[in-house]
Amino acid sequence: MTHLKGIYTALVTPFKTISGKSVIDWESYYKLLDFQLENKIHGLVVFGTTGESPTLTHDEKLELVKKTKEYIKGRLPIIVGGPGNNTEESFSFIQCVKELGVDGVLAVTPYYNKPTQAGILEHYKYLAKAGVPLILYNVGSRTVVEANLETLKKLKNVPNIVGLKQATDSIVLTSEICNALSDSWSILAGDDTSLSYTLLAGGHGAISGPACVMPKEMVAIYEEANLGNYKKSSEIQLMNLDKIKSLFIETNPCPVKTALSIKGIIASDEVRLPLVPTSAELKNRLKELF
Repeated sequence: MTHLKGIYTALVTPFKTISGKSVIDWESYYKLLDFQLENKIHGLVVFGTTGESPTLTHDEKLELVKKTKEYIKGRLPIIVGGPGNNTEESFSFIQCVKELGVDGVLAVTPYYNKPTQAGILEHYKYLAKAGVPLILYNVGSRTVVEANLETLKKLKNVPNIVGLKQATDSIVLTSEICNALSDSWSILAGDDTSLSYTLLAGGHGAISGPACVMPKEMVAIYEEANLGNYKKSSEIQLMNLDKIKSLFIETNPCPVKTALSIKGIIASDEVRLPLVPTSAELKNRLKELF
């Protein structure tokens, strides 16, 4: 896989209920893909956290990959989420999506088990043996533990590990990561409020949930920085900060789905339990913003 650069949209998975059963709303999904293409997004991430991967079945995930590839027809790289806190099961899943021809896999640090740094190191080294480009994902707010800088440095030259999505608003940590790893890996922001700084520090883009509903704005933040116009990039970020923050007031992807439904891009903001739809108060706020 070539170096990942730009804004990769973490896609929602639209749902609808038929005869009391939640199913994927393919018409809305294709409309969402068209919206991304029209706004010149750089890549797609299917069933990451924003895609509600914990409540998708194995068959639904494979169908999402197949139908996304058929619809996109090579116009954008496709990365999938999925690997979790069972190393062997994660390895098997990567082998499944490898056969479908995905461009990469986003692998979150194992959650709940609370592995030591030694365990995190061995987990990622094992997954890398599956032979698919691997983007590591640190999001401590969800996983409790994450790979620290020393562990990341030990993984730097492991074959098939190509990048890191780091969800942090720490300027210091972002700078340290970019300084240590950006020559070998793609460093992608996982905190959309600090995208412009990540780019200034030497990062390469973002895997972004807000890009679902505001791809034009997120791409503009990246493109200005890519041209060396960091001040303009920061200004665009600040202009859109209220919108970005509003999408995380309640659990992602509930507000993103609500904003997409407000804009008419998906038919419903339905989510699967244990998530519940956005509160009435936040819905009203999102209507004002979007």
